[in-house]
Amino acid sequence: MSKAGKIFALLPLFFYGALLFIPYQVHSQEIERRDFDSIWAHVKSNSPAIKSASLESEAATVMKDRYSRHWLPMIYGDAKFFITDDPALNFMSVLSQRKIGNEDFSPDRLNHPGKNSYKQASVGVNLPLYEGGAGYYTAKSFDSIAKSKSYGRAVIVLSEKSKTMAAYGRLIALTKAANELADLKKSVTGILSGYESALKNNPVEYSGILGLKALSNRIDAMITENDAKIKYLRDYLQNTSAGNLPDLWTASDSDVITFGGRYVSDKNTAIKESYQLKALKAYAESLKHKAEAQKSVYLPKIGLFSEANVYSGNRATADSYSAGFYIQMNILSPVEYGSVRQAEFESDAAFFKLKNEAIKEKTDIERLRNFEATLRENIKILNESLKIMDEQLRNIKRLFANGSVKAFQLSDVIAAKGDLLQNLAKAEEEYAEVISGIYFYTANIEEASNE
Repeated sequence: MSKAGKIFALLPLFFYGALLFIPYQVHSQEIERRDFDSIWAHVKSNSPAIKSASLESEAATVMKDRYSRHWLPMIYGDAKFFITDDPALNFMSVLSQRKIGNEDFSPDRLNHPGKNSYKQASVGVNLPLYEGGAGYYTAKSFDSIAKSKSYGRAVIVLSEKSKTMAAYGRLIALTKAANELADLKKSVTGILSGYESALKNNPVEYSGILGLKALSNRIDAMITENDAKIKYLRDYLQNTSAGNLPDLWTASDSDVITFGGRYVSDKNTAIKESYQLKALKAYAESLKHKAEAQKSVYLPKIGLFSEANVYSGNRATADSYSAGFYIQMNILSPVEYGSVRQAEFESDAAFFKLKNEAIKEKTDIERLRNFEATLRENIKILNESLKIMDEQLRNIKRLFANGSVKAFQLSDVIAAKGDLLQNLAKAEEEYAEVISGIYFYTANIEEASNE
C-alpha cells in the first residue's frame, strides 16, 4: 500500500478519536456553584447606580465642609498693570504715588496728561461678624443635604441588592423546577417507549397513550418556558456583574425559604425607619434650614475689613491702607419679595411628602410581611403535596404496569404533578420577590453600614 493510501486508511481512526475527545472536553467542564454573597460582591463593585450615588454623597460632603467654614475671614489679593490717558485716572494714580506737584494742577496737564503706565497691587481681609443667620443656616442646610445623599446612597445599595436577591432567589426556584420537570419528562418518555407499541391495537389504552404524548409536549413547553426564565435571570446577573460570572454556574442554595430566612429574620428587620425615609427626612430638614437662611435677606450684614495697597508709576512707589467696620442691608429688592414664603412652602411640602411616604412604607411592609407568611405556608403545603404526589405516582406506575389502571388515569396523575410543580415554582418566585422587598425596607443599620 502506498504512503498516501495508509494516510487515508488512518483518517477514520483520527475522526473516531476526535469524536471521543470532544464529549470528554464538554463533560469535563464542571458547573460552578456560586453563593449569593459572591454574586452580590460583583454586582456591587460594578453598579453604575451605586458609583453615581457614592460620588453624589462625596460631593455633598465636600459642599458641607466648604460652607462649615463660612465664619472664617476671607483674604483676597489683586494686582494689575495698565496704560491710560484718562485725566482722572492719571491724576489719582500720581496722587497714590504721593508725588503731586503744583504743575499737576495746570489746566493743560489736567486735561491732557498723555499716556502713562502704572502698577497697582492690593491685599485685603474681610471678617464677617454677623450675617443675619445666612451662613449658619446655609451650613446646616448643606449638612442635612450631605446626610440625605449618604442615606440616598444606602437606598441605592439596598435597591440594587434587593433586585439581585430577587433574581438569585427566583433562580433557585426555577433551577429546582427545571430538575423536577426533567425527571417528569424522563418518566413520561420511558412509559411511552415501553408501552406505545404494545398498546397500539387497544383503542382505549391507545387513547391514553395519545394523552401521554400530548402531556409530553405540554411538559416540553413548560421546560422551554422555565429555561427562558432561567436564561433571562442568568443574563441579568451576568450583565449587572459586568460579565464577571463564569459561563457555567448555578446557585449554591437549593431552597428559597432557607435563602430568604437569612435576610428577613427578626435580627435583620428591627429598624423603625428605612433609609428611604431617613433620606427624605434629611432633605426636608435641609429645606427648613434653607427657609431660615432666606430670612437673612432682610437682615443687616456686619463685618470688619482691612486692605493694603501698593502703587507704582514713573514718579515713585508708595503704599496705603484702609481698615474699618461695615454694615450692609437690602433696602429694596423686588426679586427677593416672597422668597421666605416660597422657601417655607417648599419646606412644608417636603415634610408632608415625608409623612405620606412613611404611611405608604408602613402599609407596604405590613403587606409584604403578611404575604411572606402566606407564601411560606403555601410553599410548605405544596412541598408536602409534592411528596404525596410522588408516592401516588410510584404506586400508579406499578398498577399501570400490571394492568390495574388505564393509561389515561396515569396521564392524569402525571399532569397533576406537572401543574403542582408549576404552582410551586410560581409561589417560590413570588416569595423571592417578597423577601427582597422586605429586605429593601427593613435592612438594619449595622448591616447597611457594612455595605
